[in-house]
Amino acid sequence: MVRIFDNRLSFPFSLNKESTFGQLFSMFSRLKPLYLLFSVLRHIVGFTGLKVNTGVNNKVVILLFLLLSSSLVSLGQVLSTGVGTNWSDNLTWNTGAPPLPGQTVTIQTGHSVNVNIANPQFLTLTIVGTLNVSIASVFPNSVTVSAGGTWSNAGNFPVTFRGGITNNSGLGNFIAGVGVNTFDTNSQSLTGSFSFANVTVTAPTVLTNNNTARITNSLAGSGTFTQAINSMLNLGGTSTVTAMNATAIGNTVNYTGAAQTVFGTNYFHLTYSGSGSKTMLAGTTAVAGDFTLLGTAFTAIGANLIIGGNLNVNSGVAFGYFFTAGFSLTVNGSTNVNVGRLFTFNPPPKTFVGPILISAGSSWSNGSPVFIQNGLTNDGSFTSGTSLITFNTNNQAVAGTGLISIANMAVDGISLTNSTNTLTITTSAIGTGSIIQAANSTLTLNGTYGLPSLNAAALNNTVIYFGSNQSILASSYYNLIINQLAGEATLSGNASVDGTLSLLQRNFNLAGNSLTLGPTSPAIAGSPFSNSKMIIASGGSLLKKTFSGSPATYDFPIGDNAGALEYSPMNVDVMSGTFPADLSVTVTDAKHPNNASTTSYLTRYWDVTTTNNVVANITSTYLFPGDVVGVEINSAAAQLNGSFDVISNPWTRFSPLGGNTLTAANANITAGLMSSFTGITGPSGDPNISITNGATLSLCSGSSVGLTTSSTGIAPLTYSWLPVTGLSSPS
Repeated sequence: MVRIFDNRLSFPFSLNKESTFGQLFSMFSRLKPLYLLFSVLRHIVGFTGLKVNTGVNNKVVILLFLLLSSSLVSLGQVLSTGVGTNWSDNLTWNTGAPPLPGQTVTIQTGHSVNVNIANPQFLTLTIVGTLNVSIASVFPNSVTVSAGGTWSNAGNFPVTFRGGITNNSGLGNFIAGVGVNTFDTNSQSLTGSFSFANVTVTAPTVLTNNNTARITNSLAGSGTFTQAINSMLNLGGTSTVTAMNATAIGNTVNYTGAAQTVFGTNYFHLTYSGSGSKTMLAGTTAVAGDFTLLGTAFTAIGANLIIGGNLNVNSGVAFGYFFTAGFSLTVNGSTNVNVGRLFTFNPPPKTFVGPILISAGSSWSNGSPVFIQNGLTNDGSFTSGTSLITFNTNNQAVAGTGLISIANMAVDGISLTNSTNTLTITTSAIGTGSIIQAANSTLTLNGTYGLPSLNAAALNNTVIYFGSNQSILASSYYNLIINQLAGEATLSGNASVDGTLSLLQRNFNLAGNSLTLGPTSPAIAGSPFSNSKMIIASGGSLLKKTFSGSPATYDFPIGDNAGALEYSPMNVDVMSGTFPADLSVTVTDAKHPNNASTTSYLTRYWDVTTTNNVVANITSTYLFPGDVVGVEINSAAAQLNGSFDVISNPWTRFSPLGGNTLTAANANITAGLMSSFTGITGPSGDPNISITNGATLSLCSGSSVGLTTSSTGIAPLTYSWLPVTGLSSPS
């Protein structure tokens, strides 16, 4: 008989000479390796405390030592045998007994073990075959499901983990069931891919998700759930765990269920998918990465929120939306509304640091002050509301195929490029910046334009003033459309149009400024013109046209506002000249100050200037009878080319007036001189004076003769004699 013991352990096993090898193996497999080794070695080297009855055969002692030596190598590595199926069965394990707390356990390939005890013991558990949970169990240390292995809790039993889980076998090979999976006692990790129905984390445990975890029903408990770098957590139900740490770089928390309350914490990437309302709590004030809406989910933020990355409103059925009301929002990355809806309502302001992209089928409805720092592209629907939308910080652009209509816009300290054909400012544009029109773009101004400049010279771009009593900014335009609902448009400074000038409704008052039409500008669109639809070019105003060659003709639909509004256009038909030549026209509702006519004449005149000499046919229309004094046919068209001088530069008459039309054919218009056209008294041609007596007489010295004349022309005529030497009077 052999009794093995020491002062701390006593093992109730007996051996004799007839003991079998199996009995020996079973005994030593149950001994704690360190104590056993220590006791045996003490006996072999002569230490006291380990006693062996001397009656035992020496061969038995030798066998005992050999068994101990071989067992010590394998006691920490317990392997499944494939013979037994339950954890508690001796035949299940190569040690002949269930594993002990200090042992590493492996369920081998092709083997299936049922956990049928509440507290299976091991140091580590590696599953290469299959483990089936068949009772509520506590797993005290780390569990690893190797590639090809399977964890199955198809019976939905409660399971407690105290050492974490590693799953290297893929999501489909970890079957957690719907029982509660509790993590307690120790902080631990989930490594690999997992799908749980219910997870409870009990304090002081910190459960760290290193890779991908899906929790379909509830995440609860008094502990802490932590997301590791680049990890993914999909939450399909409730999240009432006491603490969640989701700020690690690159990690994502995705709320995948129907109506859900979002855990009140800060996130790195935050995603709402599934459907229904996602209720955000006040604790969520920062999303360091991207905030994404998918499916038919929609949300309203519950506190002032800063998004460090992108805001993605991506709904496949045009229903999901992101709603902000009563809180500030800052998006540092791009805002991408892709088949979804974005609502920004009520102060405080919303700031979009990155670009805003609204795709086809998407919409953005706004009712809040907004700051945009890197542009807006709209291919869907955009409603600005009446709050001020400010473009600032960076030069940027508005673009896209959808209508961009902004009631109140500010452009502060930057250039805003309009690359659309749909930008409309309905009420006002203010600020210290400017708008630049890109080629082929369209800008419609319904209200006031208070920015200091507007660059609208790009090819084929169009600026439309469509409002009431609007001030037209002094600028270089390509296409300019004036369309006034009431009052008149007024030019605020010198401007030019290189494309088409269209006058669609009411008058355009140049207000003492000049408007230049480029060499390729076609006829002013909008005819027929009238007293209520014309260009008011009087009082120092000039309407200019650049002629690049001849022959060329151009209609100037001008009039004046001296008293009543009166339309009196001019046509200039350039026959020859030096080019390019800028011809400027203006009209004055008054008798020309150098028109000495007293009986038949016009109380209206047109002034024409040019930058190079030209010869042109001039046709002007006056008001009849309002502009005619006397008999119309007794007046003739006349030109004064430069400063009037009765001798050296008198009026040049042309054809008589008639049909409220003045015609001056082949009029010479000299560069640098003002050519005035009006109607003066007299038929066609200049007055003629001839001497009827004394012109051919020979006189003796000291003699005199009276000279008499006859004249043709409209009296009274004033003339003088040259030379005056020897005459009693020069006139």
